[in-house]
Amino acid sequence: MQPKKIDITKQIALYHYSTLSSTNSTARSLIAQGLDLPLAVRADEQTAGKGQWGRVWQSSKGGMYLSVALAVDLSLDQLLHLTLITGWALAAIFNRENIPVKLKWPNDLLLDRKKLGGIKIETKSSKIIIGIGINWQNQTPPEGINLLQYPFINNLDHLTELTIEAIFLAIETYNSLGIQGSLTLYLEHLDSIGKSVEINGQRGTVVGVDSQGNLRVILSSPGASCEISCSPGMISLGYY
Repeated sequence: MQPKKIDITKQIALYHYSTLSSTNSTARSLIAQGLDLPLAVRADEQTAGKGQWGRVWQSSKGGMYLSVALAVDLSLDQLLHLTLITGWALAAIFNRENIPVKLKWPNDLLLDRKKLGGIKIETKSSKIIIGIGINWQNQTPPEGINLLQYPFINNLDHLTELTIEAIFLAIETYNSLGIQGSLTLYLEHLDSIGKSVEINGQRGTVVGVDSQGNLRVILSSPGASCEISCSPGMISLGYY
């Protein structure tokens, strides 16, 4: 099935499908066909959407499922950096639109402390694909939330434009400020600061994010404390 091509901005062309297994995998296929970059792929629903670390992403109709492919050469250790700064850019633009989005490390968008969306980034041969799923009007699990109670975004094209704007803002900001300046911005929206966590039976408190993008946690025991760094997948913050 051929997608409908929408010229959403002068910067990028959007390929829109009704149903896909995955927007990221379709973006990879379009790159292999030699299509000009940047490009974006959007689906009304996904049948095999994945979040970070292979987790299933529920992708029913009513949500926005978008992947943007760009010719950007990043090393594997920079992907977490870009995940964080993309989260910041999305939060910043949503807040500009009067939607109080915050962030849960490393790749979740929060609204009223429930999951609004997530980010998945992959790289291959000097190209990156940034996959973003956002709950718009779709049903969500108990820990999720959609944008129905925030009517400032009244259609998926508007949501798509804001998301693409955020992606370009993230790339520009990371190139300009590097990881240290980008982290300063990210921490302004991070909801995880001060959260109590348990690691290997020890209680700890989230205090920040280091320059590798790992979570900084202070572990405390009677008469002693120490700070450790937790990489993604090592710790789950949950929702609250």
